[in-house]
Amino acid sequence: MPTRVVLQSWKEISAYVGRTDRTLQRWERKFGFPVHRPSGKSRSAVVAVVSEIEEWMRATPSLRTAGEIAEQNPLNPSFSATRSVDIVPSIEANKLRLRANIEQQRNLRNQQRILLQQQRKLSRQHRNAMLAVIRLLDSLAS
Repeated sequence: MPTRVVLQSWKEISAYVGRTDRTLQRWERKFGFPVHRPSGKSRSAVVAVVSEIEEWMRATPSLRTAGEIAEQNPLNPSFSATRSVDIVPSIEANKLRLRANIEQQRNLRNQQRILLQQQRKLSRQHRNAMLAVIRLLDSLAS
């Protein structure tokens, strides 16, 4: 008889499935995600059986991608250890992209500040020029 693997919290279940606990709680309400509540209350602790989760994912066509995610999850027994090596370069690439985006945002803020200063200067110059024209017209009219 095969051993039943039981996940004993939303954290363990979400780590296994590769989705957040909030997503799984929504799936429980909307799609009947297979969790059990030992005390029978709607807001009590949960447990889930891995085989039931896998069967539910196979039977739920719109969520097959979640099953594919679970297959790539390190907590899933069928996860390939070599896949975890692939994660490190993507994390580093994401960090580099994030740093570049932050630097670009700083540069854009500096450009915006400079443009606002130029706009204020031009507004002052325009106002001063208009006042000079008004004074000139007043002096010609007198």
